[in-house]
Amino acid sequence: MSAILPGSGYIYAEHYGDGITAFLINGLFIAGTVTAIHQENYAVAGIVGGVGVPFYPGNIYGSANAAKKWNLGVRNEIIQKIHSTLSPLL
Repeated sequence: MSAILPGSGYIYAEHYGDGITAFLINGLFIAGTVTAIHQENYAVAGIVGGVGVPFYPGNIYGSANAAKKWNLGVRNEIIQKIHSTLSPLL
């Protein structure tokens, strides 16, 4: 999800602060790069874009890990409910 919209994977995993932060950081780097290009200040655009590029895959990786942990937690919770429901029957 975060590959399409930065921060959305964190939001899915209920890490709201991380999601908003990732969205804002990526958005600011993109806005700074685009603004510098429109002003024909290509050196600044390269620097801002170069500094901002690692945040995008970092956001994807971090939100994927958060989603994986969240999904495991939900799965374990469901398994526990099923087990507790079926235990008296066995």
